[in-house]
Amino acid sequence: MKLFRLILKNIELCVIVLFTLFFSIVFYREISHTPSLLIPIFYIIYCILTIISYIVIKKKYNHYLENKWFCILYILIIGMMIRIISLHFINIEQKGDYSIYLNTASKLALGKNINNLYYGIFPHAIHYPIALSLFYKLFGVSKLIVSAVHLLFSLIEIVCIYLLMEKTIIKKYSIIATFLIILNPSSILIVLFTGGESIYSSLIFVCLLIIANIYSSSNSNKSKHIGLYIILGLLLSFANFFRPTGIILIIALILSELLINNSYNKKIIIRVCTICLTFILGNMIFQNITTKITGFQTPQKSFGWNLYVGANYNSKGTWNSEDGQLFKDIIAKENDPSEIQTYFFDLSIKRYKNLIKQRKLLHHFMNKSFIWSRESYIPTLISEGQLSGSNYKLSGVDKVITFLCFIYQNIVFIIMLLSLLFCKKQNFLYRIISLYMIGSICLFMLVETATRYKFAYYSIIPTIAIIGCFNLYDSYIVKKDIKLH
Repeated sequence: MKLFRLILKNIELCVIVLFTLFFSIVFYREISHTPSLLIPIFYIIYCILTIISYIVIKKKYNHYLENKWFCILYILIIGMMIRIISLHFINIEQKGDYSIYLNTASKLALGKNINNLYYGIFPHAIHYPIALSLFYKLFGVSKLIVSAVHLLFSLIEIVCIYLLMEKTIIKKYSIIATFLIILNPSSILIVLFTGGESIYSSLIFVCLLIIANIYSSSNSNKSKHIGLYIILGLLLSFANFFRPTGIILIIALILSELLINNSYNKKIIIRVCTICLTFILGNMIFQNITTKITGFQTPQKSFGWNLYVGANYNSKGTWNSEDGQLFKDIIAKENDPSEIQTYFFDLSIKRYKNLIKQRKLLHHFMNKSFIWSRESYIPTLISEGQLSGSNYKLSGVDKVITFLCFIYQNIVFIIMLLSLLFCKKQNFLYRIISLYMIGSICLFMLVETATRYKFAYYSIIPTIAIIGCFNLYDSYIVKKDIKLH
């Protein structure tokens, strides 16, 4: 009798559960013959069930949503479950740079000498293996450790995203907004790859959360936040350690403080100087660590090669065999990283001068901008790198997943561009994020472009899009209220 009353009381939930079970059984029988559709359909069903779970909780247990810790736990379960499922069912072979990262991390963990000219020329390439080797030393060398590291930083990113949504948009929509970001199919799938993007992205979100806490304070005397300034500077240097583009965020912060702020005083100068000095100190520490491991000093003009490839009009700024062969010829003759990078920097200047002279520079930038709409890289790597011992064998899945990722990523990217174009940068945090993204896009117009370089922006793009939409909405409401009064 009690069970019957319980079912009647929660009849909507029971119907949803029964419908889901029935649909799952039928779905499994029908889809088993066409496995290429299994992943995208499972993803769509997962998103639908996520929304249904939120509707049920909001209708029946709304008081739980008033508890921030419950909301964080709920968001984490939704975000982490699909990532764990992906890691369990999709087993791929790490190729190219990803394979090199793992091998290098294993050698570092075993205490082997890494005195390689390649890492002398590109010191940032060894930074992720250095971090991974620390986990290897603590827990042993295994693929499980790599997955655990990526899940750990994904967890940090998910929490930061939710807390940012709580601070920047209407609170009652913060959970749904977080879903729209963390269920990005591309950001889910990057946990499969052994790159430093998940670590970098999570650090950027931690920094944004600290910025939001500093500038949302009602106390105008921000000097009490000196500890946060120091932590922010160090974290920014740590993020820059994984990807040299981390410096763009501190540039965006400085520009917002000194150039865009209506006024500045001694407090602002102290704040900027504290963050910059700790950032520089952190960079010096990390550079010394890299130098000790590689045996080479950080090269001058360390972006010379990337700038040279980025200026290649025929390859649309992507890596190509012709430039690659020249690189091999040069390192066969020269063993000084600074000389090699300076050589390619000088060549890149000549390339860009020729593009300007031939009036091809604008067309070159247009060609390179298409990287932001390409979403075939991850699905292709998954399809080509599928291991025979995988829990789920993919078959012709790349085109289907590409289509799914393409739709999501291009919609949010277009919304982000519109928000950057039309939103007034009244919110200080939104202003900084906007400058950070604009600076990142501009940088990729100049240096080498590759689809995997934008992995680090798979969460920040929808974040800007959502905050921008709410800023536009707020502006519309304010204008409407002014007209009514």
